[in-house]
Amino acid sequence: MSGQKKKRKPENLSQYDRRYEVELARGRSHIASTRSADTRNAAIEEAWTEFVALHGPAEAPVFLELLATRLEQSKSTDAAMEVRRFAQNGGERHVENESGATTTPGSPSMKNPARNLNGKTK
Repeated sequence: MSGQKKKRKPENLSQYDRRYEVELARGRSHIASTRSADTRNAAIEEAWTEFVALHGPAEAPVFLELLATRLEQSKSTDAAMEVRRFAQNGGERHVENESGATTTPGSPSMKNPARNLNGKTK
């Protein structure tokens, strides 16, 4: 590795799990307590928004993966799947309408440049 910087890889997720323990516990509890898909999706977005506000977007994908893992461990597999879908969509929620088509809600929070997981503005 002469002269090359070593990239920090999230291979050791336990360090992130400890670092974000409070946010993960709060997010898991809030999401798992929801009763409908709409409230669950709002809780996912809220947990993500709070994380990004506190820590910035750089490690948000790691946070979302750890959150999904915690939800799976608590037998909230649908919620875990939705958290991963949220992460794949770059922090935007996609919902199915009555006809089965997928749409992105146009709430003002969805247009916030800080919502972009890779840290770039739209």
